[in-house]
Amino acid sequence: MRRICFAFVCCLSASLTAQDTAPGLVGRIADDQSKAVDLVSAPHFSLRAGQSIHPLVGPDFGATWSGKLKIERSGKYRFSGTNEISVDEKPATDWIQLAAGEHTINVSVEREAGDMDLQLRWESEYFASEPVPTAVLSHDASDYGDSRYSRFEEGRLLFAELGCANCHAAQNWNLNSRRGPDLSSVSSRVQPGWLDRWIAAPRDYRPAAVMPVCLDSAQDRADVAAWLKSIDRNKPSGVPKSDAAQVEEGKQLFGTVGCARCHDKQNNLDHIGAKYTSADALTEFIVNPHGRDPNGRMPELFSKDERHKAAAVAAWLLTQGEAKPFSQAFGDAERGRRLFTKNGCASCHTTAASGIDRQS
Repeated sequence: MRRICFAFVCCLSASLTAQDTAPGLVGRIADDQSKAVDLVSAPHFSLRAGQSIHPLVGPDFGATWSGKLKIERSGKYRFSGTNEISVDEKPATDWIQLAAGEHTINVSVEREAGDMDLQLRWESEYFASEPVPTAVLSHDASDYGDSRYSRFEEGRLLFAELGCANCHAAQNWNLNSRRGPDLSSVSSRVQPGWLDRWIAAPRDYRPAAVMPVCLDSAQDRADVAAWLKSIDRNKPSGVPKSDAAQVEEGKQLFGTVGCARCHDKQNNLDHIGAKYTSADALTEFIVNPHGRDPNGRMPELFSKDERHKAAAVAAWLLTQGEAKPFSQAFGDAERGRRLFTKNGCASCHTTAASGIDRQS
């Protein structure tokens, strides 16, 4: 959800200066100590006890969303979801006559104790009760897009998305900072030479990579890789045989289940054959991409019962691009352990088997 909101805010802010109105309602949220301004497509939420709708505001909050409502057809309408809904500054929880065109709308709520849900709904003489479509809600661009609040919100989301809070203290910001994948078994899944290349220049493989370059020398990288290998209790699996039919099935699946939509020239798989130690390791990642990387962006495309399909995709991918393992220098595992801690790797990556906890 965090990544969806991030994209929504960024796309909106990029277009605000070019138009008078923009999608969504502007929300003003506050408790006794803090306040925040946010942009939402519609004021819908589902909260459990103790939860808030914004990380800067506590669970005992009040919120008001305001903007414009577009009515396509004149007639009688009424709204529900909370007791405080007004259109053109008139109460709208009972039937109200609205002309076709734009109207102002305000939706207010006070957080109740325990679980709480809000869904803004409407009905009219033409249709039964339904959620208010986001397409009919908008706001004046000047209310949010050019304000310090929009820049603040983008900065806050970037601070979390880029993992800044993993290294930099941010007390009371309530940020769910993005973490890197668990590395406890990375050496049994990934070729050491590929790992060396990735650590040296992550954006050479993935332009949108958020991982910084923390180890400058080849020897430092070799030492860290040697330590990661020393804590890995798994052994690389054998290389299962694949036949032409399986490879062809994988090629077809890659094009039909959505892989090709993301893996284009900017996020290519040219070196996939040099990355994984076996087809089984790649298959496991395809089946369960969030198993070792809960914050990863790749969706689960196959269920556990469809492992054979993931295996087919893996078999085809391993026939594509560079398959020759990269060379790597010999490493000192003990020195690698010290470097892993000293250079901040443990701030973003867990290594459950090592006994090294996240550094703060």
